[in-house]
Amino acid sequence: SFPWRVTAGRRRGRQTYSRYQTLELEKEFLFNPYLTRKRRIEVSHALGLTERQVKIWFQNRRMKWKKENNKDKFPSSKCEQEELEKQKLERAPEAADEGDAQKGDKK
Repeated sequence: SFPWRVTAGRRRGRQTYSRYQTLELEKEFLFNPYLTRKRRIEVSHALGLTERQVKIWFQNRRMKWKKENNKDKFPSSKCEQEELEKQKLERAPEAADEGDAQKGDKK
């Protein structure tokens, strides 16, 4: 019941995005983790989402990236991004082995 929210309408429940919308958002994020207002408008129109949905998707995706990479910094270039992906792949087999060992302990 905030007077400035009168035109905003009622909040909807959780929306699931289509595979196409998700792929396009992910592609856009890889290109740049931050959107300009102009780009946000373009993306929202192209995907049939509201600007607010796009803005919040990007905020959530940046947090997910931060957790996965344990860093406060985003890759500044495509080259740096590819290097990080390579490192992640090299570490993946070790992490998988540890996971299997833990599963074996519990019965």
